[in-house]
Amino acid sequence: MTDLALSLVCGFPAPLFSLLATIGYPIWRFRQLRHLPAAPAPRRTSEPIQV
Repeated sequence: MTDLALSLVCGFPAPLFSLLATIGYPIWRFRQLRHLPAAPAPRRTSEPIQV
């Protein structure tokens, strides 16, 4: 949406904000997920599988 407004003001397409979002969002998401605790590993039982 900001790109559209910027292109109307400048008079030519300027995909600057789309480029920033394409590069910035994955970096932001990675940093957010990095701080989450890891999921616990599934518990294993010592009983053999019965066939």
